[in-house]
Amino acid sequence: MKTLQLRGAIALPGACEGNFSAIAFDGRFFYLANPKESRIYKYGLDFTLAGRCACDKNYAGICFDPTEQCFWAFERERCSLIYKLDRDFRDTGHIKLKHDAAIRGISCGCGKNTLLAAYDSQIREIPKTGCCACVTEQATGYYDSVLSVPPFFAVLWQDKSKHEIRLYNAHGDMAEQYRVPMDYCPKDLVFYPGEGHGASEILILAVDCHCAPVILRCHTQDFDMAPCDARRSACEKIERKKTPCEKQCLAELISSIALVETALSHILNAEGEKLQKAIEISGSLDDLLAANRSVNNTLHNAVFLENALCTKMGALIDLCSKLELCL
Repeated sequence: MKTLQLRGAIALPGACEGNFSAIAFDGRFFYLANPKESRIYKYGLDFTLAGRCACDKNYAGICFDPTEQCFWAFERERCSLIYKLDRDFRDTGHIKLKHDAAIRGISCGCGKNTLLAAYDSQIREIPKTGCCACVTEQATGYYDSVLSVPPFFAVLWQDKSKHEIRLYNAHGDMAEQYRVPMDYCPKDLVFYPGEGHGASEILILAVDCHCAPVILRCHTQDFDMAPCDARRSACEKIERKKTPCEKQCLAELISSIALVETALSHILNAEGEKLQKAIEISGSLDDLLAANRSVNNTLHNAVFLENALCTKMGALIDLCSKLELCL
């Protein structure tokens, strides 16, 4: 058996010890489920924390569906339901399963518009009608997670202290197995297409020997496999531009308010100088009154703009509190 070749380990900022149970990727952000907090943590492509979203359920597993542009998730407590979530993690529907065995992991079956679900001893393919079929079965140990990487699917398997990643072909026959280093306890898998040809990776959500969550990086070439066009084309449906995270966008909006405030201060200073000059050179009361009206009009417009900026700033502060970001 081969030992898995790791290309690096990434510590997760802002994470609680060992509480992440699943990871999903939508082409722009990584989403990590924390069922103990009923939250989804959102990370950028460089794994900087971009925000947290409170959920109304304790989602233990999550995957992204590039065909329907939605997420699928499940709870440990309600094994017969797989929830369909929008991009704000609102429940928009569900798949009702005809059994109540505990799901341990979930993945979108690229190219087939189905889901793959990992159970203790089985991997099952689940059409969105809810009628599932067994793909492969394991007599010893148990499955922890599954990831569709056509023409293969990868699973996390463990037996006591042993952890492996196993590759199966479309017929459910095991093609390869790789031992995960003993320093890590893997939780879930996600496919990352990378930035160019041959740059695709399998990322492993794991905890290290100090119970700290980490992301382990492995190139798909290290698995002796090349993902087919189904997985890559599915990822290409997703816009993968490095868009700014919420924190950066909020910072730029606040900066724009500060620039307008600076401009207003210059305008008010100029109006004060204009009034002083009018007092010095005016030859009549009418000239002073005209200058005063001009300054009053400018001040009225400045007050109107200041009120608008205050409202805008208040909305940004509320948004920061919802996203749990600090100004």
